[in-house]
Amino acid sequence: MLLIVNNRQKILIYQDFSDIPKALKGIMKILAVADVHGKSEKLRLIKEQIRSHKPDGLIIAGDVINYFKGAGFIKELSQLPLPIYAIRGNSDPSSVEREMAKYAAITNLHLNEIKIRDVPFIGINGTVPLPFHSKIRFFESSLLNRLKDKLTSDSVLVAHPPPKGSVDKVFGKYHAGSKGLAKLIEEVQPRLVICGHIHEDVGTATMEKTVIINCSVGARGRGVLIELSDTGRASIKIL
Repeated sequence: MLLIVNNRQKILIYQDFSDIPKALKGIMKILAVADVHGKSEKLRLIKEQIRSHKPDGLIIAGDVINYFKGAGFIKELSQLPLPIYAIRGNSDPSSVEREMAKYAAITNLHLNEIKIRDVPFIGINGTVPLPFHSKIRFFESSLLNRLKDKLTSDSVLVAHPPPKGSVDKVFGKYHAGSKGLAKLIEEVQPRLVICGHIHEDVGTATMEKTVIINCSVGARGRGVLIELSDTGRASIKIL
């Protein structure tokens, strides 16, 4: 398995977690998924990964459900044995936020900075899928500006679409990510961006000092395991 460690200056590549120097060992382990779409088989996959890897938390980077009847599925998620941090994607109606708010185990990250072991996490809801292009929403500038005011180079940003040009290919050739998000990342350079939406381009990429992670489980993806150290470095394993 390929692991990438971002030390804010260069990317180091290891073939297995056992190869990572002790100085880089994570103090926090996060399981990241996206595009669950309320499917029971995806919930079983998440449970399997939790049993196998024992993460400290679960991030769901949007498309928690599939437009309708999400209450039961969100209740099942809330019963998982770890805290959950989530945003809405294009298949999540606003009612998803109300359902998530019912459970102490689920935190809505939309424009909401929280610190997990001193690492700041923040998210942004939404995606409008357009032909070979994505927007956070139709009039996204004001929303992205609000996010920019909260985002720093230390942040872990959770968004549903990838930035344009990074882990965002459809049909293996067309980039379908968000230009607005890409511009924001170029300006702020957060340490990590966790996203999904493009089911067929699971993996990692870099934009200068930022590592982009597409953790979609919508097709063949099985999630991504992220270890964050107290030095600000991250090891990433595509499961």
